[in-house]
Amino acid sequence: MQHLKKALFAALLAVSATAAQAIEVNGSAGDAYQHIDGNASMLGIDFSADWTHNDHKGEVGGVGIGIKLPVPVVDIALGGKAVYLSPTDMDTEYAAALGGRFTVPLGEHFAMYGSAYYAPDGFASGNVKTFTDAAIGVRWNIIKPVSIDVGYRYTAIDRDNGGEIRIADGVYGGLGVRF
Repeated sequence: MQHLKKALFAALLAVSATAAQAIEVNGSAGDAYQHIDGNASMLGIDFSADWTHNDHKGEVGGVGIGIKLPVPVVDIALGGKAVYLSPTDMDTEYAAALGGRFTVPLGEHFAMYGSAYYAPDGFASGNVKTFTDAAIGVRWNIIKPVSIDVGYRYTAIDRDNGGEIRIADGVYGGLGVRF
C-alpha cells in the first residue's frame, strides 16, 4: 500500500509539472489591417483564437486546438482551426485550416516566431478555393510579461473564380502580454 501511495504521488507530481499554464495575448497593426490573437497551453494542448480585420476588404477569425510537441528549447504546436471568413465582396464562408506555430528563443530577451495555416479546396465552403494565413516575426521581451513584436503577415482567400482577397499582406508592429 505504501508503494502505491508513493507511485500515485509521483504520478501527481509529474502531471502537475506538465500542467503549467502559459497564456499570451498579442495585438498588432499593419497597413490597413489589425490583428489580435491569443494562445493558452495546458497539459500539452494548445488553444488559440485570432481575428484579423482589414478596413477595406473584410475580416477573418478563427479558433484552434493543437498538440505541443516535446522538442527541447523550441515551442512547437501542430493542429487545426475553424475559420470564419467574411470578406466585404462575397458571402460569409468557413474553412478548416491545418498548420501550426513555433517560437524559438534567441537569448534572454528575444525570440523568433511564426505560424502557418492552410485550408485546401475540400476544407472550405462556398466560393472559397483555398485559405492561407501565415506570419513570421521577432519578439523583444522588454520586461517579463510585456513584449514588442515586428513581423510580416499574409492572410488571403483564393476564390473559385480565380480572384484573391488579401485581408493582410505586409509588415506589422505590435504589443504582447504573457502570463
